[in-house]
Amino acid sequence: LAREAEEDLDRLKLVVTRVDTTRSAQHHFKIQVQEWKNVLIRGGDPALYDKYWKGFEDHERIVGDRLAKAREAATKLNVAARFDTAPFETAMKALGVSYRQALQGQDRTRPDFTQAVDKAVRGIDRAPDELLDKLNKDAARLAEEIDAEAMRHLEEEAGMTRITLLVLLLAFLGIGIWLSLVISRTIVGRLQSVE
Repeated sequence: LAREAEEDLDRLKLVVTRVDTTRSAQHHFKIQVQEWKNVLIRGGDPALYDKYWKGFEDHERIVGDRLAKAREAATKLNVAARFDTAPFETAMKALGVSYRQALQGQDRTRPDFTQAVDKAVRGIDRAPDELLDKLNKDAARLAEEIDAEAMRHLEEEAGMTRITLLVLLLAFLGIGIWLSLVISRTIVGRLQSVE
């Protein structure tokens, strides 16, 4: 059972990695979307446009990196089938393409720039965000399952320990009774030989 406990601990570490990296991916996705909004709102200034567009691309890359780490943990846990990132990655790629296309050929100094670009891509960040929510919920469910399994193993181990202690206690009690009988017979035998 000690081996099972060690395996459970290793699995729990992988689950924590998966949960943390998936949550981190969602966090960075939200920042990426915010950077997009900053591009729209403040993009008239070329320096700010470059700053926020770089932030958008940086967080886009971070999201991909986090998901790759989460997939790796899921593969090591043998639950890769439960961790299908393809729908999110497809939605994420479409989002990036749509955002980039919406910006092409746009005059950022036009007063209606923000409204025109926003209209072209309004709401497309919801689907990827919902897919990330689903991945996070699945990671949390898996963590609960593995935690419950680990607790069951610990309870089994505790039960085995109690049985072992009970057997040892009975053995020592039996030895104690046997020794007391031998000692009392020896004493009684000596007393009788003295009389």
